[in-house]
Amino acid sequence: MLLLLTKDNYHRIITERPGLAAHILAKLGKLMSQRLRGVSGQLVEYLDHD
Repeated sequence: MLLLLTKDNYHRIITERPGLAAHILAKLGKLMSQRLRGVSGQLVEYLDHD
């Protein structure tokens, strides 16, 4: 499933439901952090094979 949250819609959520906007931002931050850790691990494995 693909969800799209436009910049304009996120700004509307910030104004109308600031708690929800904070929750969305926290979840996005956690997801990005997890993905970055995974990619960093893959890079280390790749570099160690040389």
